[in-house]
Amino acid sequence: MVTGEIIRAVTILVVFCPCALVLATPAAIMAAISNASQHGFLVRRSRVLKRT
Repeated sequence: MVTGEIIRAVTILVVFCPCALVLATPAAIMAAISNASQHGFLVRRSRVLKRT
């Protein structure tokens, strides 16, 4: 059942529960800011992390 294909897993997640990604986005940003601060980086604006 688990194949390790992350793209397929995210696709299924979006189809069945799109609100999960909406709720996960702020948590991922806060985790990124926390990880950056532990490594000595100061993040003043979180929108920098959202840029791709």
